[in-house]
Amino acid sequence: MGNKALFRLLIVFVVVGAIALLFLMFRPGKIETVTSSTDREKVFANFPINDVSHIRIKGMDGELNLKKSAAGWVVSERDNYPADASAAIEVLRTVWDLKIVQSPQIGPSQYERLSLIDPAKGSGETGATIVSFLDAEGKELDALWLGKILERESGQPTPYGPTTTEAGRYVKTGDEDSVFLVSETFNQMETDPAEWLDDAFFGISKLKSIEIQSETPENDWKLVREEENGDFTLVDAEEGEELDNLKVSSMKNAFSSPRFEDVIVGEEAKEKAPGKTTFEIETFDGYAYTVKLGEKTDLNEYFLTFAVKADFPEKREPQEEETDEEAKQRNEEFASALEALKAKLAEQEKFAGKVYKVRSSVADSLVKTREEILKSEDPAAAAGGASFTPGAIPSGPPPANIPGLPEGIIPAHSGTEDAPEDSAPMKEDEGDKAAKKDDKAAPEKETGTKPATEGDKKEKALSPDKGEAKTEAPAAADDKTEPDGAAKEGTDPESEE
Repeated sequence: MGNKALFRLLIVFVVVGAIALLFLMFRPGKIETVTSSTDREKVFANFPINDVSHIRIKGMDGELNLKKSAAGWVVSERDNYPADASAAIEVLRTVWDLKIVQSPQIGPSQYERLSLIDPAKGSGETGATIVSFLDAEGKELDALWLGKILERESGQPTPYGPTTTEAGRYVKTGDEDSVFLVSETFNQMETDPAEWLDDAFFGISKLKSIEIQSETPENDWKLVREEENGDFTLVDAEEGEELDNLKVSSMKNAFSSPRFEDVIVGEEAKEKAPGKTTFEIETFDGYAYTVKLGEKTDLNEYFLTFAVKADFPEKREPQEEETDEEAKQRNEEFASALEALKAKLAEQEKFAGKVYKVRSSVADSLVKTREEILKSEDPAAAAGGASFTPGAIPSGPPPANIPGLPEGIIPAHSGTEDAPEDSAPMKEDEGDKAAKKDDKAAPEKETGTKPATEGDKKEKALSPDKGEAKTEAPAAADDKTEPDGAAKEGTDPESEE
């Protein structure tokens, strides 16, 4: 081969290698970075975290607005219902400290593959999620575009194939075309308002009484207790009614820490206003709650609303023979406790009157009829029959032999005076085997034994390993379960007589 041909072949190899490298770097569905470091440490060099009063999240499936008010962060799409303030603050801190992991050399032509298209223009999974940060006047201070999540194989094979983990997300800022890879995935950036609500709305403690009012008054009940740690009693119990404290013990913690799934607003709240079941609840520290439930839905949820009021003593009752110093200390403690009770009332009043969607587990243990909380009679006793414990020997006359049932399953009745004359005795060979078993543990009785038969001689001719060891096991089981009588000693009942 000449020098020219070799040179041409080398050029062909270089060109093919370059094309292959470009294909691997930019083929659809796979994104490779060119650089792994950058001089720019943060996505936002000067993020105005203290000036942000409004966070707007816009995606392909809708828009969400979190706003800072005098009372804290609220969700606009839920009639300014209180938001989870910690979640909103965490978003601001994460964006302020968001660091760049890689800086891919990718331009606007690749935005569709990275899901960084404006959601108003995108389709399917090509649209970005735009998080805008605005000031109190509504002016946009900065914006973060969230694109495709980068997934990498975890390297841990499973029976279902290789698994992947989320390694980061491609992002860009609102005023730049550059794309960055960051380690945060921002999975919490949902446009569903329910995901941002503060779901702690009220809680009942130190329950004193609970009363249910339903559409069927004869099924209603009221429970009270005299002490904070005491048991309930049924108010106006009728003759024969006895409260089952095991069935109502969980009611002592009724609505102690409920959580809701969503807040219903607007016309939908009027349509779904609950009123099927009402609970009137009083506590030892002076609160009174009215909790209303609707019909349970097909999704095992209730619509719930509540109201709260309280009656607190404004002054402490002086105790006998207390000193001035003791009275002063106790008055201060009383005033502090009263202030805490009033603060709790004011906090819960903010959430009262709204319609909430809750899981059925919040109230299932309370929605009981009067009959369901009472002690029930033993079905066998109520029917006039004797109860039977599995495994126990039944009392009374021996049961009739059941054709096809192996002998020894139903034990013989103790005593033979009432036994039927035609009752079948134990088989001859089984009795002999039981007698041989007893001979090893105790001397043979002088009376009541049966003379050896041809079956005995054949049995003795067998070796212990092949004969006795295999045939004695059922007889040994019978020895333990048979009551007193001839069968226990392995003798024939007729010989005893």
